Amino acid sequence: MARLNKSARGKHRWVCIESSLPCSIKDVQEELANLFSDIEWKILDFHIGPDSATMIVKVPLEKYHIALKKINDIDGKSTVTSSGKLRLVRHRISEKQKLE
Repeated sequence: MARLNKSARGKHRWVCIESSLPCSIKDVQEELANLFSDIEWKILDFHIGPDSATMIVKVPLEKYHIALKKINDIDGKSTVTSSGKLRLVRHRISEKQKLE
């Protein structure tokens, strides 16, 4: 079966979320499932640091602004950066971690 060409695939954004509260990936998955009941999402990266956790979540482009608002309304969680390119989000996170 032929693959879809790039323009026919759905557009999405990669969003980096930082949690200042201790959490596990299972906790985050449950929280996002409740929060994004109407939004398709997927966790790609999850890193636990000494005092925070960082994760990259994929959301559809048309629901991007709704997702940002919902994430930033949660106590202890905030969006750090986002892009249509995963490579850029990972680069920005690594640059931020070098500065800390």
